[in-house]
Amino acid sequence: MKKSWWAAGLASCLSLAVSNAYAHDVELNFQGKVTQSTCVVDSVKNVNLDSVSTKAFQATGDVAAIKPFAVTVAGCDGTKIAGRFNAPFSDIDSSSGALLNADPGGSTVRVQILDKDYKAINLAMAQLEKPMNPDFADGSSAGFHFYAQYLAGAEAVTAGDVKAKLMFDLVYE
Repeated sequence: MKKSWWAAGLASCLSLAVSNAYAHDVELNFQGKVTQSTCVVDSVKNVNLDSVSTKAFQATGDVAAIKPFAVTVAGCDGTKIAGRFNAPFSDIDSSSGALLNADPGGSTVRVQILDKDYKAINLAMAQLEKPMNPDFADGSSAGFHFYAQYLAGAEAVTAGDVKAKLMFDLVYE
């Protein structure tokens, strides 16, 4: 009888020790809002970069084949929206913030996104930064203008197909 009482007491002490090991120091509370959108998104779904020679890339950071593209919305108050790029970190080159080529066996070139002022957007940081305001906005529409181009990484650029994917999230006020 004494042994079973002693074993039960030990088990009780161990369970208290384990529960204290899992005590939390920070409580995170999440809040948000889902709104009904009347916005109609009108944007180019495929941005076709021109073919270029590997000779266009002699050094790390060389670029070629710049191509404009836009994301536009209509049918809603464009002054109440913002936007941001969204890509998995595994799809982004951490040193340049550009998209890695997702085509197996394709070129080693990256795809770099630029804002309307030709400034490179670091996609690795885009989700952490404040959403971008549209380039133009009024009571019924808005537009975001960007450029895409090839970018040479640290290794020599090889020939091959290039495919990359990127999402653009609209943020409603």
